[in-house]
Amino acid sequence: MRKPIPQRLMTILILGACIFANLLVRPISLRLDLSNGQAYSISQSSKKIISSLPKQVTITFFSSKKIPSTLTSVRQEIDDFLKEYSSQTGGKKITYLLKDPDNDTKAQQDMQNYSIPRLQFSQQDQDQFAVQNAYFGIGISYDGKHASLPQVTDVRDLEYNLTSVLYKLSTPVLPIVGVMGAPEGLSQLQSLATVSQSQFGIEETATPSAQFRSLIVFGSDVKQYTQDETFQLKEYLQNGGSILFFVDGVTVNDTLLAQDATHDLFALLKSLGITLAKDLVRSKAAELVSFGQSQSSLPMVLPYSYWIKTNELAKESLLSNVKVLVFPWASSVSTSQKITTLVRSEPQSWHETKNFNLSPQTTAPLGKVKEESFPLIVSGNYGKGRFIVIPSSRFVLDGFLSRTNDNMELVMNALSEYASGGALSGIRSRAVEYYPLPPFSEPVKNTIKYLQIFLGPTIFAVFGLVILIKRSRQK
Repeated sequence: MRKPIPQRLMTILILGACIFANLLVRPISLRLDLSNGQAYSISQSSKKIISSLPKQVTITFFSSKKIPSTLTSVRQEIDDFLKEYSSQTGGKKITYLLKDPDNDTKAQQDMQNYSIPRLQFSQQDQDQFAVQNAYFGIGISYDGKHASLPQVTDVRDLEYNLTSVLYKLSTPVLPIVGVMGAPEGLSQLQSLATVSQSQFGIEETATPSAQFRSLIVFGSDVKQYTQDETFQLKEYLQNGGSILFFVDGVTVNDTLLAQDATHDLFALLKSLGITLAKDLVRSKAAELVSFGQSQSSLPMVLPYSYWIKTNELAKESLLSNVKVLVFPWASSVSTSQKITTLVRSEPQSWHETKNFNLSPQTTAPLGKVKEESFPLIVSGNYGKGRFIVIPSSRFVLDGFLSRTNDNMELVMNALSEYASGGALSGIRSRAVEYYPLPPFSEPVKNTIKYLQIFLGPTIFAVFGLVILIKRSRQK
């Protein structure tokens, strides 16, 4: 009869096996990203830019050793990300360094090249409120040129910010995007200008020109395009240009009055294979909009059916990091067979062609309406050029961007593809914060509500009943 292994010896053997296994797999780095859209993986755009760098890049993370406790996990996350980032292409393109300026005089001298300031952080520890100074920035050096991210306390957009700096440092001349017919000039496009400054410049123009790698054309009540201008736009496309159209089928003014659009781009779009309807699409999938804010009253936040939101998105690279889009006062479009539909409204949508009542308190019509999904964003080719049509002139204006900011993501993807060859398109935020739910009917909503109320207690009651029955049988 075999003697059992003593418990103390078994414990020592198991502990030794665990230590050995840990040492064995320690040099091996394995990651599995199961997040929506691979949000925590290095994007293909970043990998492409890193692999195409003709010269070596040095990335230095300047971080004080003594930092507030709230930044400890952030520092580790940034360090892990930069190690993974620099390991692309086998680590041949990027050298990564981690330095503590408080204990390294050489690091303090290096920071002068990057203009990284000492930051002030405040935190409340138990019953005390303390202020602490620390360095927490990144310096990038390439071919004798220096750039920095002076404060990197938020890791969500770190990949985009870092890759955009590399792209700008390694690109001799940035392309220019022209803007025609923008409401109030470029003053309502400051968010777009800020986000895009590392990829291309934005200039207002009266006519298309070959100096512009791409064009943004607005069709609202601000500008009426002449026949010569529409001909020039068509010729610009024919010669290989690209245009992003933001056009209204129906114009809505600041007092919420609707009238026929006067931009005269309908014929141009028709020649491209797109019919822009003179209607407004409404949807039960409505965005929450703030109305009536003033000094004497609080804002009224309501779901506004004329601001439709949708996640009915085609599986295209332009939409790879987009989850939900919001369209303020959008019209429907119909297309020819050669046009691709990128985005549609939710199926619980309908459209109105007259007697528009745009009041925030407006509800769905009392009678039956035909609910369907309408094409909202379409793309196509003409000659050597490409174009995208979005039937809402306010889609990317500063005062109308949605809380998810996905409208900007789509526009940046499109312009990056058109003007920069897709250099930074598809780089996702390293966080998954918003999962949109599809609109449900009232019976489905009630079913979900009562399941949430009664399902949990019912499971616990059944579990307890089973235990009681077993105990009674044992007795």
